[in-house]
Amino acid sequence: MAVWSIINYIRYSRQSCYQIDESIDYQRLTTWQKIRKDSSPRNLVSTSLMSFFMFMWVFGLVIGCKYTLTAHADVLYCSSGVFILLISILTCRYVNKFEVIGYIVYGVGVAIMLSDPLATKAEGTTNKLLGNLFAFSGAFGGALYGIISTKLKRDSSQEVCLFYLFLGQVIIQVIIFSHAEENPLFFSMDSEYGIFGWLSDPWLIIIMCGFVAPWTSILTNYSLLESYKYWTLDIVAVFFLMEPYFAEISAIFLSQDKIPGLQTFIGVGILSLGIICSIHGSKTKAKEAINDASKNYQEDHIELSIDSFDEYNL
Repeated sequence: MAVWSIINYIRYSRQSCYQIDESIDYQRLTTWQKIRKDSSPRNLVSTSLMSFFMFMWVFGLVIGCKYTLTAHADVLYCSSGVFILLISILTCRYVNKFEVIGYIVYGVGVAIMLSDPLATKAEGTTNKLLGNLFAFSGAFGGALYGIISTKLKRDSSQEVCLFYLFLGQVIIQVIIFSHAEENPLFFSMDSEYGIFGWLSDPWLIIIMCGFVAPWTSILTNYSLLESYKYWTLDIVAVFFLMEPYFAEISAIFLSQDKIPGLQTFIGVGILSLGIICSIHGSKTKAKEAINDASKNYQEDHIELSIDSFDEYNL
């Protein structure tokens, strides 16, 4: 996602040279000045909802990984496109047939992959049904997160959005987890039960500050928000389905999951075909929307020219 976003940023960066002076001056503002300038009620409401749905999304993944395989939880966690497709159908929006076919094939591949009896965790007990249910339920939050993200203005500051997104995450998690269970050590630096426990271990500090925070939090969310500026929600959701490939490799490499059987690889092959078909359908739908908009613009321009010509003759 990060590499993909950078490529699109370079592709469209030339357009910024033709923006008005006000936009250029805005880009020269510091992050805190942008936060003060863009703290409108609409942005606060949008980012608050995004924070909640992001929490729902990630919480489903974390709990899912606790009970089922990391690769299985991740493939369901990234299936927010399924809910986006269902929402589009329920709201009577146009859906390309290849999108529907692609997601059906993808679902078949996921079902084959999840039912592999040889796929097991390296250690710990498993409850695959419960873990898969949590991860897939969290994907619904990811779908709503993406829908709200696309409602943000194209020229909105990503720094402001990320600031309120992370601030909302902290507030939501502190409120929920501090009341979810009676834990007197919640606000302590206890390595097991404290919210600041990572500060008690130098290695955890290095991992959190050197990898988790900049890579999996800031860069991931920034690139995801940036991609919504240049691509439709459907295309981003489909490309997001490719993340489980890396999850499968990393889970085996980190000894979280054991090497699965042949059934898993068959399922991955089938769901890959579904992803390709869905990408084709999403791109086709985007091209059709552009062609329709261009056609309507030309028709309106011709009608305006005819009306102007008639008025001139009169």
